[in-house]
Amino acid sequence: MKKVFLMLLLIGFVASCGRPYAPGQSVDAPQESNKILLLDHGLTYYLKVLKHKAVETEDGRLLVKVEIENEEDNDVPTDIQVVFKGKDGFEVEKTSWEPLIFHRRAVTSIQRKSLSTDAANYLLQIRNIK
Repeated sequence: MKKVFLMLLLIGFVASCGRPYAPGQSVDAPQESNKILLLDHGLTYYLKVLKHKAVETEDGRLLVKVEIENEEDNDVPTDIQVVFKGKDGFEVEKTSWEPLIFHRRAVTSIQRKSLSTDAANYLLQIRNIK
């Protein structure tokens, strides 16, 4: 009886593993719909994006300009990274994570320029400092 039970359990386990499925595209991915992404939940309470835009420089590179206000009574230490995307939406290049402190009750301006002329869009990511 034990052997039959174990055999049925093993067959059930093997049958449930490895079922193929067709992966779908996520249309609700925040990386696709937003230009600025606050990766840690607490940052949404403190940081307020005032304005952001991207302009093409004379040499054809993309210049990202962002102003963010820290509404907290304390400094907020973070890391930031800019991901530059091509016309097709795929990543062309990205900056390294770099530390940035948003000082208390102050507006901070951020400007980053792409290295190549292939950049057509951007995503600025902000996370708590690691």
